[in-house]
Amino acid sequence: GHHGITVRELKDAQNYLIGHMALELEDSFSQANWFAEKYIFAPKIEDYKAVVKKIKKVSVQQINRLAREFFKPEQLRAAAIGPFTKDQFLGMLGVQ
Repeated sequence: GHHGITVRELKDAQNYLIGHMALELEDSFSQANWFAEKYIFAPKIEDYKAVVKKIKKVSVQQINRLAREFFKPEQLRAAAIGPFTKDQFLGMLGVQ
């Protein structure tokens, strides 16, 4: 089975998120929206650099621990439509 994410996967996700945020904040309307959203929904307002710093501090161990906490195999549900049996479906999921 899969034993969590790799350092490379984490770095790719962090870079994607940071880059996406940077592109979203290119115009003044988006920046105003960013700060308004933080003001309404966040416990405190943080600027882009502070958020980037927090994103970069996330570790592989933290992600893997949270993944184990939230994605418990005995609690997962799946549905599919197709010409296959229950055993075939479970085999595709690697659950048998």
